[in-house]
Amino acid sequence: MRLGTGNAQSLSTDGRLALAIVGDATNQRIVLYPIGTGGPKTFPSNGLRIDAATFFDGGRRILFSA
Repeated sequence: MRLGTGNAQSLSTDGRLALAIVGDATNQRIVLYPIGTGGPKTFPSNGLRIDAATFFDGGRRILFSA
Protein backbone atom coordinates (compact mmCIF):
# COMPACT_ATOMS: atom_id res chain seq x y z
CA MET A 1 0.00 0.00 0.00
CA ARG A 2 1.34 3.42 -0.90
CA LEU A 3 0.82 6.08 1.76
CA GLY A 4 2.64 8.96 0.10
CA THR A 5 5.96 10.22 -1.19
CA GLY A 6 9.28 10.54 0.60
CA ASN A 7 11.95 8.52 2.33
CA ALA A 8 10.29 6.17 4.83
CA GLN A 9 11.76 6.42 8.33
CA SER A 10 9.59 4.80 11.00
CA LEU A 11 6.19 3.46 12.02
CA SER A 12 4.55 4.56 15.27
CA THR A 13 4.38 1.96 18.03
CA ASP A 14 0.59 1.79 17.74
CA GLY A 15 0.80 1.31 13.96
CA ARG A 16 -1.34 4.34 13.18
CA LEU A 17 1.29 6.64 11.60
CA ALA A 18 4.18 6.39 9.16
CA LEU A 19 6.99 8.95 9.36
CA ALA A 20 8.80 10.13 6.21
CA ILE A 21 11.26 12.80 5.07
CA VAL A 22 10.00 14.55 1.94
CA GLY A 23 11.70 17.01 -0.41
CA ASP A 24 15.17 17.75 -1.69
CA ALA A 25 18.20 18.90 0.32
CA THR A 26 17.13 22.57 0.21
CA ASN A 27 13.45 22.08 1.07
CA GLN A 28 12.96 19.08 3.37
CA ARG A 29 10.09 18.44 5.73
CA ILE A 30 8.90 15.68 8.03
CA VAL A 31 5.54 14.21 7.10
CA LEU A 32 3.27 11.98 9.21
CA TYR A 33 1.11 9.74 7.05
CA PRO A 34 -1.89 8.10 8.73
CA ILE A 35 -2.32 4.38 8.18
CA GLY A 36 -5.98 4.36 7.24
CA THR A 37 -8.22 7.42 6.97
CA GLY A 38 -7.13 11.03 7.27
CA GLY A 39 -4.64 13.31 5.63
CA PRO A 40 -0.91 13.79 6.15
CA LYS A 41 0.50 16.28 8.65
CA THR A 42 3.59 18.23 7.56
CA PHE A 43 6.31 19.80 9.71
CA PRO A 44 8.70 22.24 7.98
CA SER A 45 12.43 21.88 8.65
CA ASN A 46 13.15 25.64 8.57
CA GLY A 47 16.17 25.14 6.33
CA LEU A 48 17.68 22.16 8.19
CA ARG A 49 18.91 19.13 6.23
CA ILE A 50 17.24 16.20 7.98
CA ASP A 51 19.29 12.99 8.05
CA ALA A 52 16.94 10.64 9.93
CA ALA A 53 13.76 10.66 11.99
CA THR A 54 11.99 8.23 14.32
CA PHE A 55 9.25 8.00 16.91
CA PHE A 56 10.11 7.77 20.60
CA ASP A 57 8.45 8.15 24.01
CA GLY A 58 5.81 5.57 23.13
CA GLY A 59 5.11 7.18 19.77
CA ARG A 60 4.12 10.54 21.25
CA ARG A 61 7.23 12.42 20.08
CA ILE A 62 9.47 12.60 17.04
CA LEU A 63 13.26 12.60 17.22
CA PHE A 64 15.26 13.73 14.20
CA SER A 65 18.89 14.42 13.40
CA ALA A 66 19.93 17.23 11.11
